[in-house]
Amino acid sequence: MINFYVAKMRGGEALAITAVAAILAALVAFDRPVRPARKPASPYLEWLLISHIASGRTSEFLFA
Repeated sequence: MINFYVAKMRGGEALAITAVAAILAALVAFDRPVRPARKPASPYLEWLLISHIASGRTSEFLFA
């Protein structure tokens, strides 16, 4: 069952979007470690936006 959308972002632009069953699966799929944080001010930094499909709740992560 798909529960989350994961978008790899650069600035405000989505580079890749995938649907996953668990957040841990999304975080493990990337070969770089991530940490919880807000969207970076720089438009050149990449970050992750994870959205829960049912509630619409979002989480933001920066690549460490």
